[in-house]
Amino acid sequence: MRFFHVATSARCTVLTLLLALAPVVSLSAWPGEPGPAGWRNLLKIDFTRLPAGLATEYQDNGEVVARLSLSADVKRSGERCLQIERLGKQGFCRPILAEAPVTPGGRYYFTCWIKSPVIGSVPAVFFERFNAAGKFAGRDLADMVTQPPDMILRYGGWVSWLPYMTADPAGFNRLEWEFTVPDGVTALKLGVDFGGVIGSAWFDDFGLYALDEEAASAP
Repeated sequence: MRFFHVATSARCTVLTLLLALAPVVSLSAWPGEPGPAGWRNLLKIDFTRLPAGLATEYQDNGEVVARLSLSADVKRSGERCLQIERLGKQGFCRPILAEAPVTPGGRYYFTCWIKSPVIGSVPAVFFERFNAAGKFAGRDLADMVTQPPDMILRYGGWVSWLPYMTADPAGFNRLEWEFTVPDGVTALKLGVDFGGVIGSAWFDDFGLYALDEEAASAP
């Protein structure tokens, strides 16, 4: 994983953590949404309807603790976005939204936008990794903690927390990173997670792009 950062829709302030070598492209300069215009988004997510087979209610000990729906009132772009409404603090709500084939050793860029104004909320996105035999090979997760005026970004169980001052803690915030697929991994499943509070979080404009593929096809 090379780096990640979070940015707000209100202004282009960016916090970036370099984990290895600097990226070869300037991701923040891309004008397209969610990625560069003309680039192929590997995530086939259509929020005109929920993905097939996705549960709309999540229970804990027989009690409904979360509901999944499409929101037309609160969205960042398009007609709708994904909304998770938490009715209780217990239990889990971790729907898988899409699967994408990837190339071992290939470089990829992921982006999405999250709105979660509830103080103390921890909305997250994650990738589950699988090999060619369909065997689970690990999970990568990034989340945000809403604690105005800070947006705190965490990745993969790190102990250190990264404060981020945002101009719009009640608006949509961008979570994005560039990464290299580990050896043997041929598919990624994208999921979202939201828990620990009562309230709602909204997820929109998911994008996954193969940087090596796009660089090879560039004029």
